[in-house]
Amino acid sequence: MPIDTAKLAPLGLRVVARLIDIVAVFLLCLVVNGYFYLQFADQVGPNINDILLGQETLSAEASRLNWIIFVLTIGLWFAYEVPATANSGQTLGKRIVGIRVVRVVDDKSLTFGQSIRRWLILMLPSPAVSFLCGLPLQIADLLWCLWDRPGRQCLHDKAVTSIVVRSAAVPAPEKVKVEK
Repeated sequence: MPIDTAKLAPLGLRVVARLIDIVAVFLLCLVVNGYFYLQFADQVGPNINDILLGQETLSAEASRLNWIIFVLTIGLWFAYEVPATANSGQTLGKRIVGIRVVRVVDDKSLTFGQSIRRWLILMLPSPAVSFLCGLPLQIADLLWCLWDRPGRQCLHDKAVTSIVVRSAAVPAPEKVKVEK
């Protein structure tokens, strides 16, 4: 099915939406993980310089807290993004800027399974998983839409055949003819 490029969301709006989503998940993590952050800081604080220099390792308790924070953070990101994408095609950031994710074949929201697969492509190369390998992969995924045509799809969009479009509530600006 051909993609109607006129309805595609501009890349700038996609970036702003993702930044809003990052801030929203970060704030959720501060609230949910706050207690664990404080406990982790108490464990690591006295030896932070030695740990950063590699002269000392994390204590068993600090490692346990680190894993709790990591698992809760991934769970919060999943709970924030996947149901919203499956339900309406919009996370908070996408809703604010007026864009949404739809399937290429029928312009409908993704299924829950498609939303999970799309999120997994975003999450798996996450810097939290493996900084040296994950960061370049995540950058490649997100930059892919710069040269992909006609759908301007990132790799996580290609994995589930989705595109990001303007939502019906925010129509594309009309081109104004300038008369001479």
